[in-house]
Amino acid sequence: MNTSLKVGMMIAGIISNCILTNKDCTANSKTPNLYHRSVLAMYEEDDLGSFALFGGGFINYGYWKLPLGKEISLEERIESQKDLYRFVCEKIEIAQTDFVLEVGSGLGYGAALMINEYKPLAIKGVDFSNFQVEKARNSHRELISQGKISFEVSRAEFLNFADNSFDKVISIEAAQHFESIDSFIQQSYRVLKPSGSLAVATFFGTSEDSYFRAKDMIDTVRTGIDRLTPISQIKKMLEEANFINIRIESIGQNVWPGYCKWISQQEEFKDSWGANWIKCYIGNVVDYYLILAEKPNGQ
Repeated sequence: MNTSLKVGMMIAGIISNCILTNKDCTANSKTPNLYHRSVLAMYEEDDLGSFALFGGGFINYGYWKLPLGKEISLEERIESQKDLYRFVCEKIEIAQTDFVLEVGSGLGYGAALMINEYKPLAIKGVDFSNFQVEKARNSHRELISQGKISFEVSRAEFLNFADNSFDKVISIEAAQHFESIDSFIQQSYRVLKPSGSLAVATFFGTSEDSYFRAKDMIDTVRTGIDRLTPISQIKKMLEEANFINIRIESIGQNVWPGYCKWISQQEEFKDSWGANWIKCYIGNVVDYYLILAEKPNGQ
C-alpha cells in the first residue's frame, strides 16, 4: 500500500467520526478540531514535504512549461513548483513597496523565493502547523534576521492582524484545505489595505456535483482533506465580501498533465491516485485556478 493511500485511510476514520458525531467541526473556534488534526497529520506526522512527489521544500503541484514527452528530472520538478509562485507573483504584480501576507506558507520556500526574486518590502507567512512554522523559521534564519520575512502560526479563518495591514494576500495550493474558505476570503478583505489585491491558486470543483463525481476516485476528496468547493461558489463569496475586479483563470493545462506524469515516474506512488486526478480534470470534474481580486479604494 503506498503512502498516499495509507495517509488517506488513516485520516478517513477521523473525518468520518467528525461527520457522524458532528463533534468539534465548525470554523468558529481557534482551537484545532478533528478536521484540522487530520490535515495536520498529513503535513506533520507524515511530513508531506519530504515525499518524492514534491522536492526542494515546496509542496505544490507545479506550473509546467517544459515539454512532457521526456522523463522529468527532480530539478525540473522543483522548478515547476517555483514557477507556480512566479506565475502568481507576476499576475498579482508584486511591487518592491508591498507588504505581503502568504496564507499557508508551509516550509517558507515560496516566501523566500518571492523575497529574493520580486523583492517586496517584507513578507509575513502564516500556517496553522506549528511543525511547518518551526521548520520555516529554522530554514530561513538569515532572511528573518534581516527583517525580510517572518512566520507565525495562524489559521486562515482567524488572521491575527489589524485591519488594512497588507498590500497583497497570496495563498498557493492551501485553500483546498481551509475549513471555511468564506471566512478566509472575509479575513483577507479585512487585512488588505484599500486597493490591495488577493491571489489564490489551487484546485476547486468545476460544478456543484464535483465532490460526488470525484469522491470514489480520489481518497483525499472522499475523506474531506481536499475540498472541491465549486468555483461558482468561490466567485459568489468574493462578490459578497465586496471584492471587485474578480478574475478567475483556468490553468489546469499547465498543472495536471505535468504533475501526473511526475507521479507516474515515482514507483511508490505509481497507482490510480495520479491517474484519477487527470481523469477528473479531463472529465471536467476538477480544475486548477488562479483567482485574483481587489479591495476597493477607500474601503
